[in-house]
Amino acid sequence: MNGQLSEQPLVELIREISTKSVGGRLRLEHERVKVVAYFDGGNLVYAASNVRTHRLREYLLKSNLVSEQDLAQFNDRVSDMDMIKVLCAQKLLTQSAAEQVQTKQVSDVGRLALLWTEGGWGLDSKSRL
Repeated sequence: MNGQLSEQPLVELIREISTKSVGGRLRLEHERVKVVAYFDGGNLVYAASNVRTHRLREYLLKSNLVSEQDLAQFNDRVSDMDMIKVLCAQKLLTQSAAEQVQTKQVSDVGRLALLWTEGGWGLDSKSRL
């Protein structure tokens, strides 16, 4: 399914996804900004953006959870999920701290997308996180 946010606002999309217990990937685009949100059984499980300030690396540094030196082992192509797994395995980050920082990240990405009244969206119910 695809559409325009001007015709079907994000809040309505989320309500429909939740009501129908849909799973999959919702891609949103507004100008050059992109957001992807993953749902499982109608519940939001993760969201990410191509905005640099919404990258996990930035959240980890801003919250002083890990150092720039600790993050130097990761290139820009490493997914946020993989970065969390490695940092936790290396005991540089606790699972609790990882969950808190990811919750903040997903909330901020969601708030950004909810402000959009223009742009496109696409839902792929076969795609999973």
